[in-house]
Amino acid sequence: PTPANRWLPDVEELVPPLAYACGRDR
Repeated sequence: PTPANRWLPDVEELVPPLAYACGRDR
C-alpha cells in the first residue's frame, strides 16, 4: 500500500468532525 492509501482512510474519518466544526463556526 502506498503512503497515500494509508492516510486516506484517516482523512475520511476526520472529514465529518471537520465539516461539523466548519458548519458550526458559521
